[in-house]
Amino acid sequence: MTKVQRDIASFVLRFTQELWQDTEGEPQVQWRGYIQHVQSDQETHFSHFAEAVGFVQQRLAELTMESVQGNQAIDREKAMHSSLAFWEEFAANYTNVMLETIAKSRALKKQMDRAFRQAMDGWRGAATPGQREVLEGLQGLQAQVDGLAAKIDRLGQVLKEQ
Repeated sequence: MTKVQRDIASFVLRFTQELWQDTEGEPQVQWRGYIQHVQSDQETHFSHFAEAVGFVQQRLAELTMESVQGNQAIDREKAMHSSLAFWEEFAANYTNVMLETIAKSRALKKQMDRAFRQAMDGWRGAATPGQREVLEGLQGLQAQVDGLAAKIDRLGQVLKEQ
């Protein structure tokens, strides 16, 4: 294999979450995002992750086209086909990757639950003011982990339905 050219594409991806309760008191979450192609400074805002993926696909397709343009040693059609095959594989495996991430998050929650119980068992009875402060911090952390676990479970259900 002879390397003809090597290009780099870097992206900055940022998410913002909005959380509120609807008129029935049900929690609602909306994620918005921003993605920037570092090399060109092109950017876009999105409210659906598929828009970010589309942005990345477009920038990489442009990079591939620029790379093969005027290069007689490269079969342009084969190069574009190879580049698009990457995205076909990504699309086929995206849901599985997300579900595996959710499973790992559940395992982390179990570890946190176990560590919290062990900490609580070790400090039963009279605790010093410093120990009480640590326990309160652990309880707050546990509540946050529980909240994240619930959100991850909801995301997992959405992914399974797709």
